Amino acid sequence: MRMSSTRRPILCILAVSIVFLTEAKSQWTQIQCPANVGNLWCIDFTPAGPTYSPMGYIGSDRGMLRSLNDGNWFYTEPESYAVHGFAFIYPSMGTAACNGGRLLVTQVSGTTWVESNVGQVPWVDFQAVSRPDLYNAFAVGSFGRIAKSTDGGNNWTSTTLSGYDGTFHQLHFFNASNGVIVGDGGKLVRRTDGGWLDVPSGTSSTLRDLHFPTATIGYITGDGGVLLKTTDAGYTWQPLQSPTQENLYAVHFESEMAGFIAGAGGKLWGTEDGGANWVLEVVDGMMPDDRINAINVHE
Repeated sequence: MRMSSTRRPILCILAVSIVFLTEAKSQWTQIQCPANVGNLWCIDFTPAGPTYSPMGYIGSDRGMLRSLNDGNWFYTEPESYAVHGFAFIYPSMGTAACNGGRLLVTQVSGTTWVESNVGQVPWVDFQAVSRPDLYNAFAVGSFGRIAKSTDGGNNWTSTTLSGYDGTFHQLHFFNASNGVIVGDGGKLVRRTDGGWLDVPSGTSSTLRDLHFPTATIGYITGDGGVLLKTTDAGYTWQPLQSPTQENLYAVHFESEMAGFIAGAGGKLWGTEDGGANWVLEVVDGMMPDDRINAINVHE
């Protein structure tokens, strides 16, 4: 399967390797991780612009990896942080979700990161963060914790949803008052101007990842091969025919029709028709115990 020739999908897997697609050969090639950082959990790229290229970031059990050209990665942040998610609003401004109730913020293009004021939530492991605009940011994690910042991620207030103590794994906010969050037990909630709305997911399996390539079309992956799609900005979701019954940990689309899903066994599938059909990609070097934790497609 080929994606747009101007883009190069990047993914990270468990433990020691980074894998990327060389478009000209349409094959996946492993890059050795430059440091012993444990599990690789997430990958994101800063926005591109007319005068600057995107920078890449990978979160791990022991800090971050950074790339200036997505081909060469180097270790950049102290190992005291287990980083599970990133969000960038500008190339210079980003937020990272970490274990131990910590959220990091940078305003200098990742040269340095500082801890935000999150309050007393050291028992919470933040899993993901979303920044819909310059000032507003949202983070989610264990024990149903939802945190919000209105000053660019420097200070946060946090709360929980009544009756839910599972882990929220991923989120996407369209603006300061509208977003979607997924978590354990098939939990799927949508934030609206009127508050939080429980949305039927049709499953009790853990929902792992979420991606909106457009303002209305989104995809969710989860345990047991769960694969969902929305065409109305997350108010309703429909199941797609999944190519697997194994856990799916990652989803990323470069458009409403073309994207990837991946998960247990280091397996990766691609689609070019909005998830109606999936093609298994060949990823050399994967072992049965490997798993793909994150995918990112960028310019």
